[in-house]
Amino acid sequence: LIIIDVYLGKDAPQSFRSKSFFNQLKRLLNPNGVVIYNHLFFDDHKNQAQSLIKVIETVLPKISLQRTASNLLIFASLAEARRARRK
Repeated sequence: LIIIDVYLGKDAPQSFRSKSFFNQLKRLLNPNGVVIYNHLFFDDHKNQAQSLIKVIETVLPKISLQRTASNLLIFASLAEARRARRK
């Protein structure tokens, strides 16, 4: 599990929104691991979140979203967890 929450007030460094940043996270992630990215979700931040999701999907294609009062939690992973086979 990797949690990203890099806001200082209403701003986050642009480098934490790049494809290269998510490629670095992918290398750290276990095969069934998940990245949770906390993003503001009001006013212009809504459009920024949609753009960010498109970037994340190019690296971590399994995306699910959870909305809070003013934030959006973006859950990203390589694939759905596989169930163990029964013998």
